[in-house]
Amino acid sequence: MFLANALNNCLATHAVCRENSSAEWLPTRLLDVGNPAQISNTVKVVEREDILSRPNSQNISYLTLSHKWGQDKILTLSQKNIEELKHSIPIANLIPCFQDAISVTRRLGFQYIWIDSLWYESSFVSNDLTYDMQYTSRFRK
Repeated sequence: MFLANALNNCLATHAVCRENSSAEWLPTRLLDVGNPAQISNTVKVVEREDILSRPNSQNISYLTLSHKWGQDKILTLSQKNIEELKHSIPIANLIPCFQDAISVTRRLGFQYIWIDSLWYESSFVSNDLTYDMQYTSRFRK
């Protein structure tokens, strides 16, 4: 797969890409696509604290998707739906771009993805979003 080869090449040849991210740079929330070996029809939102409480949490790797949604109505995190989204999000309810990103995440062997536009509409996560955007901006040089 082209993406797997490109990712492996990047990790092998770019020192900054090989750096282990410390837990302090883990985004506030990630989308858990599940164990890559056990495909599911759902994903869920996980909090940084929940991830860090797991064994081997210092070596968490994840993919990111920066998505400009334009006029599309997309799922976003809110105070009203956060508990539901922590439990389960049917992949079929997501836009095709997100479905594809989840499929690629799984095929590359990752369990987590950060999708910026999932968090944008949430007033209660504005500080979290600022933190997360500052984090991801360090990779856009």
